[in-house]
Amino acid sequence: MYFDGTGDWLLSTASPNLALGSGDFTIECWINRSTPASGAGVILQMSAGTDSYSLLFGYISSSNYVVYISSNGSSWDIASAQVLGAIENDVWVHYALTRQGSTFKTFRNGIQQATWTSSSSIYQASNQVTVGRAQGTHPYVGYIDDLRITKGIARYVNNFTPPTAAFLNK
Repeated sequence: MYFDGTGDWLLSTASPNLALGSGDFTIECWINRSTPASGAGVILQMSAGTDSYSLLFGYISSSNYVVYISSNGSSWDIASAQVLGAIENDVWVHYALTRQGSTFKTFRNGIQQATWTSSSSIYQASNQVTVGRAQGTHPYVGYIDDLRITKGIARYVNNFTPPTAAFLNK
């Protein structure tokens, strides 16, 4: 799906099924950023509105995609700018974030980029997912494909070969 940064984004309905808590999970997608962007841009945000948040994938500079995760909805105490991987423009790149037990890992094209631990539960408001911007700000410009949130499974715990075909219902 292409996002041009001028008013297009996806927004899910709020659902407790989107609350990740302290269980295993994987969030992954293919990203192809169209043009260099100044400022910040958000790929995905999980939140309960503009004043509380759980998780965010995005960039704050031109060099790396980063992850932010909150246990309380008001501070990035589980992860604050943990690196997902370098940004490339006009190239498809696979990014993934996993949690297995208390260990979080990020991957870029199947190569581990960062690891850290936290036993904290991710903030569990009535989460909704926004794709292509944050709640009202920081639009993303480019393509996002095969975005998948898997609750209950850390699909990648070591380096891996990213999938090359569309995801089936798994």
